[in-house]
Amino acid sequence: MSSINDEALGLLTYNRGWTKEDVLKWWGHDMRLKIVVSAYENESVNVNQRQGYLSFKENLLNISDISLKKTKEYIQEMKNEVLPYINFDEIPDDILKIVKPSSILILESGSIGVLCDCSWDMEHGMAILISDKQKIDVGPQDILLE
Repeated sequence: MSSINDEALGLLTYNRGWTKEDVLKWWGHDMRLKIVVSAYENESVNVNQRQGYLSFKENLLNISDISLKKTKEYIQEMKNEVLPYINFDEIPDDILKIVKPSSILILESGSIGVLCDCSWDMEHGMAILISDKQKIDVGPQDILLE
């Protein structure tokens, strides 16, 4: 397997994108997440991706807090679709019982996607999109398509 040592992201190995694992404080918990840089093997990390990742890390606490709030709002909006697929009568306060962040995807534009597994859509999951202006959207993983 190919590997590179990026100045901002550190040691990355190629596996359908440049990848590594990292422990990040997300939603108040230390979580081991896969970091994936969207690129082909013959490409390195681009300037937008590097800047997006550095901005994400620098503002992680604030981004995490806002994304938790927006994720809870999204789940409440989807309540009628969510409840039949979870083992609860109501949406739990601890959304980690039904949503599990799994990967951080760094898109070519520098936007960041947090991919999540969720109890109500096992096939497609859920995503949080953080744009370069710190705008945060929550929805199905399709929101990450550029």
